[in-house]
Amino acid sequence: NLGGLQVGEMQDYGNADYPLTVIVTPGEALSIKIIYPQERFENDTIERMLGHFKTLLEGIAINPHRRIQDLPLLTEAEGQLLLIAWNKTAPETPLKQCVHELFEQQILKTTSAIAVVFQEQKLTYQELNKSANQLAHYLQKIGVSSQSLVGICLERSVNMVIAILAVLKVGGVCVPLDPTYPQERLSYILQDTQLQTLLTEKDCQSLLKSETISQRILLDEQGSEIALEPKTNLDNPVSLKDLAYIIYSSGSTGVPKGIMILHQSLTNIIEHHQVKMSSARNFLQFAPFNFDVSYHEIFAALCLGGSLFIVPEDSRLDLAKLSQLLANNPIHKAILPVTLLQQLIETYSEETHLFANLREIISAGEQLQITPKMISVFKKLEHCTLYNYYGPTEADIVTSYTFDPNPELWPKYIPIGKPAINVQVYILNSHLQPLPIGVTGELYVAGGGLARGYFNNPQLTQEKFIPNPFSDNSLLYKTGDLARYLPNGDIEYLGRIDDVVKVRGYRIELGEVETILNQHPQIAQAIATVQGETAREKYLAAYFIPRPGETVNQVELRHFLENWLPDYMIPSAFVVMESFQLSPNGKVDRKVLPIPDKNPLSLTQNYVAPRTAIEEVLAEIWAEILEVERVGIEDDFFLLGGHSLKAIQLISKIRQTLEIEISVRQLFNHSTISQLTQVMIELVGNEGLLNEIAVTVQEISRLSPEEVQALLSQS
Repeated sequence: NLGGLQVGEMQDYGNADYPLTVIVTPGEALSIKIIYPQERFENDTIERMLGHFKTLLEGIAINPHRRIQDLPLLTEAEGQLLLIAWNKTAPETPLKQCVHELFEQQILKTTSAIAVVFQEQKLTYQELNKSANQLAHYLQKIGVSSQSLVGICLERSVNMVIAILAVLKVGGVCVPLDPTYPQERLSYILQDTQLQTLLTEKDCQSLLKSETISQRILLDEQGSEIALEPKTNLDNPVSLKDLAYIIYSSGSTGVPKGIMILHQSLTNIIEHHQVKMSSARNFLQFAPFNFDVSYHEIFAALCLGGSLFIVPEDSRLDLAKLSQLLANNPIHKAILPVTLLQQLIETYSEETHLFANLREIISAGEQLQITPKMISVFKKLEHCTLYNYYGPTEADIVTSYTFDPNPELWPKYIPIGKPAINVQVYILNSHLQPLPIGVTGELYVAGGGLARGYFNNPQLTQEKFIPNPFSDNSLLYKTGDLARYLPNGDIEYLGRIDDVVKVRGYRIELGEVETILNQHPQIAQAIATVQGETAREKYLAAYFIPRPGETVNQVELRHFLENWLPDYMIPSAFVVMESFQLSPNGKVDRKVLPIPDKNPLSLTQNYVAPRTAIEEVLAEIWAEILEVERVGIEDDFFLLGGHSLKAIQLISKIRQTLEIEISVRQLFNHSTISQLTQVMIELVGNEGLLNEIAVTVQEISRLSPEEVQALLSQS
């Protein structure tokens, strides 16, 4: 008889000896007492627990033969809140146009306004549209039609934006091909997509060798031919359900997987900015063009009447150049990886005027940790709002968290917020049942941002995009992320179920790294994992067992990986193992893997000491940045634990100490002190002068602060 099932009033039973005590007394009526310390649990939390228990008992009474895990937990009120109220995210006036159409509409309002800026080059909305139209007409003339795949391999430039717009206007599908990617990775994408049309430039085309490409359009050499085409908009209907682009990301099987993004997802971004964000329009274009965030940046600017400021490649990971770009241009909005944002804050916390133009900063990529310096900086940036975004490529923007205007109220660890516009979020157990507030489960996503699935991979698509049990004729994307609802409706991210990791904002499938490692002819078994606690400290580490009788040269191993993996997926540490300890289920126990040595034996046993003043100064800088005892001139920066973030720090320190500009690419290509010294000699033009500068630096470093001040006073 369910009519007699009631929950009595809360009573105070005095002190609690345990974090949570539940006493169940059977009888004519089932008596349940929950004893808990009030400093640990809120009354509302306990009441929810009792409500869940009541719902469970009701389920047992109605369906006594069902398994416990198949019975519901949510009360009716909580189900209404989690499944419906918190997922009411549709805008009052939804957009029905694709982003290139929204851009064309914007031209009527902002014809002569600046649309895109790259170094000294500027294009108005009208100029950008005409150039994109001419290229689109040219593509149409050579046979590119609705949903044709078009490869785009270009350096960061205005041409990249023109190419993307042109492909979308003609109804094609953009397939970005990063010219910095390894040859093998590019070859795989070409093979997987069977691309027939490629937009590129003379310097990039040699990277892309494929028999399927029948049409190579060199934008830098065929510009005069393309300029003969009409400047008018195309009359070419494109549906929101059509594909817009395919992004290749890390894949667990050892090869990258192509994620098919719809026009609808891009329109969803514009709706989110219109409804949830301020009127700031000018956007920094920071993300690489082969990452989905770049499309977010481009169209959030161009569809809303703003200017897009493209960061030159040599400035993207150079803190000094990036901060000057922000300071010297009217850039109002920026999406920055968590690690880069933290690095900017740490480096320029006393120079907040550099960020005075910014009105909105969006942190993305991984868990954001609030530091005292971050609070101090944002207290001075009174007109700048900070947001935290969460969303895998397969689902675009999933949640957004808006920080309180008062930084003093910011918690140390930030939730990922509430569902974005046109997005529904569900936190479910392994049986796809919704979980109550505070209970950890897997995060699933539905709504306007979902991808179509994985290109040429129906099995993985079916595994990850499943029927939505809460809505007919729609799908849920299974993120693999653990999360829970907080009482105010915010969602807290709690890690991963699988072996996908985030390092410096990049999503990496450890399985892909391991597959490539295990292809090395001298390695018997290898695994990869992440070391470090905070986002700033995290790095990839590889552990491997050599084949019997084989010795693996770690420098050569890194070069082997460079042929297959992009820079961000190459481990920063390599550890030779005799065997792997297994867990009870027979898998490698990653928890007991040793922390990599800061001075690997394979490097230190071949130590070559600095010979000149400049090599000594560089060795001191490297040792400081890499946090190692000593560095030889033939030691590899990346094999000593270096990665892109530490490369930024190193370049900044070299500029500060020696007043010499080194690019990230120069460091990647010349990663030992002896090699980098030769680069610096070429830059300065005189080896003797370079060593004189180094000697002066060494002499100054030996002076006390008082002696330095005295010298400055004399001068």
